[in-house]
Amino acid sequence: MPPPANPIPLPPAKRQFLSSLLDVLVRQLAWPQDADWEAPGTEDPDPGDDMAMFQNLRIVSFSWTSVSQADR
Repeated sequence: MPPPANPIPLPPAKRQFLSSLLDVLVRQLAWPQDADWEAPGTEDPDPGDDMAMFQNLRIVSFSWTSVSQADR
């Protein structure tokens, strides 16, 4: 889609409002400087964690399904 032929400039008040709104949104979405970043799956799952047990079950059953498909 081509850009509009003559874009209408924003009035200064609306431009100032949108600029301040964008600044607030970016600040709200920013990660804190001291955030800990870990790659998923690098830690050992907690055996009591239901979600970890479910994900492990999915991995094992997917692997088993792949092996059974290869045997056909």
